[in-house]
Amino acid sequence: MVQSYCTLCDWSYAAKALALYRSLERHAGDFVLWLLPLDEQTLRSFERLALPGVRLVSLADLEPRSMLADLQAGRIHRWWCFTLASVLCDNLLSWSASTSIMYLDADTFLFSSPELVFGEIELCGASIAAVPHRFPPRYVHYVDRGYFNVSSVYFRNDDAGRGCAGRWAAQCIARCDESTVGDQLYLDDWGSIYGERFHAIVHRGYGVGPWHCHDPSLFLDGYQLVLFHAHELRVAVEGDRHNLFRIGDGAYEWIQEWVEMPVEIKVERIGDLVPTAENMKGLWRLTDYPLCAEAVGKVYYPYVAALEQDQGCLERIMA
Repeated sequence: MVQSYCTLCDWSYAAKALALYRSLERHAGDFVLWLLPLDEQTLRSFERLALPGVRLVSLADLEPRSMLADLQAGRIHRWWCFTLASVLCDNLLSWSASTSIMYLDADTFLFSSPELVFGEIELCGASIAAVPHRFPPRYVHYVDRGYFNVSSVYFRNDDAGRGCAGRWAAQCIARCDESTVGDQLYLDDWGSIYGERFHAIVHRGYGVGPWHCHDPSLFLDGYQLVLFHAHELRVAVEGDRHNLFRIGDGAYEWIQEWVEMPVEIKVERIGDLVPTAENMKGLWRLTDYPLCAEAVGKVYYPYVAALEQDQGCLERIMA
């Protein structure tokens, strides 16, 4: 069976969306990825790539068209993007003929097959599924950001799935801002509204985020990481001090936290990872969360390597 996924991105996330696609190619079997580009540069790049299995969606294809145009003009870009995930899912369930849709944030990445997760959803007969944050005790205070993480949301194309997606889209159109954590807090009501038609994904390796990556036991041999959410990962800027990372010559450099020290110690500890305007090329800021070395080596290293490769691919095709 062909599984349908969807995502959206602007140019700043285009390389992440391409890395997500490559990970689906490696691990997802037969699939279609519905991609909503949010600017002309992203649209042109994916048109030129002409990737097998990618279906490009235009903003003009989405309903309610006139209302979305008004929202785009009136909302800051961040909240506008967060509004569109629900709207994309709602529209695809209406006209794509997909039997189900799995929404994935563009900054997610598969490390192994998601079949166990789809099997989990099928086993309980759910029409709707979402992944809990599973905050460890040290981060329990972040629960006000939502019990569920919106990086991965599943809808079956049935009455319950379409009803939930439509309700979510209407809510996000009405309000999508800091008070709702974008589109995320709306997910917290789904269990009480949809009962047994809703499933909270149990698989411990699905929806892993940087808030889990302080714990080396998660990355021992035998642990199956399925989906990673690279929340907060970005190109480093001058002044960054936490989780600085660079790949070079088949290895990587990483410093958990850069602190003020005498120059000779500073150089010994982090070498050329000192973030200055002259030394920013290839330097990434992974996250503000503390990380263990196992997470950096087994998760961030391969992800950033894929990201750099796909960034290069986009730059070449747009040259």
